[in-house]
Amino acid sequence: MTVRPVVIFLLAAIWLAACTASGSPPMTTGIQADRTSPATPTQVLFPSATSTPGLTPLQPVPAPGNPYAPKPGDKSLVTANVIITEASIYKGVGDPVQMMLSLQGSLPTPCNELRVVIETNAQNQTNIQVYSLSDPKKMCIEIISPFDVKIPLGVYPSGHYTVSVNGEIVGEFDS
Repeated sequence: MTVRPVVIFLLAAIWLAACTASGSPPMTTGIQADRTSPATPTQVLFPSATSTPGLTPLQPVPAPGNPYAPKPGDKSLVTANVIITEASIYKGVGDPVQMMLSLQGSLPTPCNELRVVIETNAQNQTNIQVYSLSDPKKMCIEIISPFDVKIPLGVYPSGHYTVSVNGEIVGEFDS
């Protein structure tokens, strides 16, 4: 019965081809991943704040309570894409009122760590750069890992502000 292994092999090949094929080409504008990473998805729904290969993050401006801010050991890790499916801003509760960022999306693997850099300039524009990092020496399963996070942006002085995530405007607010 040599037919059975051949049929199983063909079905597995068809299944793998169906998993990798796409009806439409993915958007490739956005964060450029370091191609030495074991997993680098090409679809990014929000373009990058930088258009150069090898992602150069904005200079971090400490945001109180941002658990996804860059960390000292990040330089030894490999930068990778993040697929952002939803990004929005909203006012938190309390006094003074703090602005919040809600992000939903996927990391390339469960081993990737989310990073969020927040920078507000003199023109009242808050630019947020979202990317992920992974340890190139660590083996990891090749499956996307969803995330749904809320990040405090801080308390803003009076004025009109625009918030962008990876170069895409996600909202405006008055403080």
